[in-house]
Amino acid sequence: MTPVLSKILERFVSRWLLHYIRPYIDPFQIGNTKHCSTTHALIHLLDNWLNALDNSQGVTIKPCMIDFSKAFDKIDHNILLLKLKGLGVPLILLN
Repeated sequence: MTPVLSKILERFVSRWLLHYIRPYIDPFQIGNTKHCSTTHALIHLLDNWLNALDNSQGVTIKPCMIDFSKAFDKIDHNILLLKLKGLGVPLILLN
């Protein structure tokens, strides 16, 4: 029963938090965004590359791929809370 209740609470807090931070999220944010996937990211990336190659002569594409899969484990949560507070997220939600 606990996992079900946790998921319900997580969804509630997520919607509440997104209400405050959505204006600050890049419209091309793909990771952890509802109805977006790595396929969307790859399509967007390839579209940009192909447009650059079509519209300019002598253009070279030099991609640099970085895996941030464990990046959240390295976040200083105190800094994160300060930034969220600065975005106007209510203290009750931060607690």
